[in-house]
Amino acid sequence: MLWLLTSCSGPVSQADCDYLQTTARDTLDQVMAVYIDSDAAYSADNERLVAILYSEGSQALYEPDITHPKLKPVQDELVEEFQRASDIRYAASELIPADPSLLPTPEAEQQIMALQTQSEIAIPGKLQALAEVCGR
Repeated sequence: MLWLLTSCSGPVSQADCDYLQTTARDTLDQVMAVYIDSDAAYSADNERLVAILYSEGSQALYEPDITHPKLKPVQDELVEEFQRASDIRYAASELIPADPSLLPTPEAEQQIMALQTQSEIAIPGKLQALAEVCGR
């Protein structure tokens, strides 16, 4: 029993840290690339693509079976925030007209910007928590 307690409270796995950090960073890079590669101010397709990228990132962050008592809660929070960002971006996509030649109403535009901000506001704090647990 003592061995079990000692092994759970030992150092976090560097491989787990690297995986989580790389996966989160790659997902955010893919999200940014959607906007860099697009000339549309508002695009339902772009918002749906961003939602898909966040959802895939959430699933990838969930994949490793992390048991360390300090790293597991951070993993869970990252998974939750990336999935939350996905859900919010799907909601934002619904406010954008399907016809790319049409712009959203000014009210919808404000809602879209608020949703975009809301979708990503907690992610930097979760990444900082991950860096702290991982010692970087």
